Amino acid sequence: MPFAHYAATVGSGKPGAGVRLRHHTFCSGRAPVEDAEHARFVSLAEGAERYAMANRQTGETRRASARELAGECLEPARYPRCSAAELTTPGCKAKPFDESADIRWSRATDMVTGRQTWVPAVMLSPFLDDVEEAEKFTHQISTGYSVHSDPVEAMLGAICEIAERDSLAVLWLQKLPLPRVDSAAISETAAEIIEWNRRRFVDVHLFDATLDLGVPTVYCVLSAEHDQRVRRAVGAGTGRRMVSAVEKAVMEATGITGSLRSNGDDLRKPYSDYHSVDDGARFMALPENEQAFDFLTGVPHTEVSAGPVPLPEDPRTALDLLVARLHGAGMRPVFADHTTQELRHVGLTAVRVVIPDLQPMSVDPLMQFKGHVRLYQAPALMGYRSLPEEELNPWPQPLA
Repeated sequence: MPFAHYAATVGSGKPGAGVRLRHHTFCSGRAPVEDAEHARFVSLAEGAERYAMANRQTGETRRASARELAGECLEPARYPRCSAAELTTPGCKAKPFDESADIRWSRATDMVTGRQTWVPAVMLSPFLDDVEEAEKFTHQISTGYSVHSDPVEAMLGAICEIAERDSLAVLWLQKLPLPRVDSAAISETAAEIIEWNRRRFVDVHLFDATLDLGVPTVYCVLSAEHDQRVRRAVGAGTGRRMVSAVEKAVMEATGITGSLRSNGDDLRKPYSDYHSVDDGARFMALPENEQAFDFLTGVPHTEVSAGPVPLPEDPRTALDLLVARLHGAGMRPVFADHTTQELRHVGLTAVRVVIPDLQPMSVDPLMQFKGHVRLYQAPALMGYRSLPEEELNPWPQPLA
């Protein structure tokens, strides 16, 4: 491997004993070889993040309907929603949000006003147990969780991850013909990884996936025409600058190829049987599915992106800038502090940020939230054509 790669586990991340190894949560850290200790630190921090996700004691909670909490809760009109066609597809696990149904709510803080608001507990706690029928309107995933020694950096990292996942969902479903990344954004570290792949007959394609929020985002596609197991693999990265986003993207794409070759269930099983986060990625890696990536790699790309303006290095300035951009776009970001006693003891802060106005990235092919307005507005904001629902990408999300 052309970079240092560490893995850590916190077991299942949930309290209790007797959890099988296959249910453990494995966390990764990657960094240039000369900074291997940083890779180890990142893997441990991600483990701490997953542990914090399992914390269900997140402050004040209550049971009520959205109608009862009107004016006091995160507005349901903002929530991502599946389309009518998705909801009627056999195997779809999603339910439409019912404003009259009693569900569990938790307290969060509005990042624009600083005021407290109620948010559906299932949106704040992806490990929430005994999810009720009325709470199945959302996809439980770790997006928006972040741990850092600096609380501001934790919130900034969470927002950047949500922006990245928004971009990944939109670009894949809308089949956006993204521009290539300018070679000036390829650092020496990234160039070494690209060369390492080239010597193994793997082509590295880098695309600028930055959308309207201006968070530098890179989408990486690996093409291995000789590989009968992993013909295509993808990775993504964000950062304050395109250079760091490129490094993260090529490390992620290169690092994931090993796990895509691992044994597992039938790769061609029905979408309704998808349970693992990498089911779609392993299926999309098969040679028979390589044409699904043609909208990116199968056509000549002459456009090269200079990339967005870098985010400020100062974390508070960068955070304030992104919150202002979200607010200016009519969005409402909220956060909750999920720091456990153990994390606080070692100087870490765990936060969960929720920005329902953005498009969620779902690894469930039957639950892609094709009824969310963001999916159709974002391409137009970036100067792309916006496909109607019936023309959206039918292939599963290839990023695990």
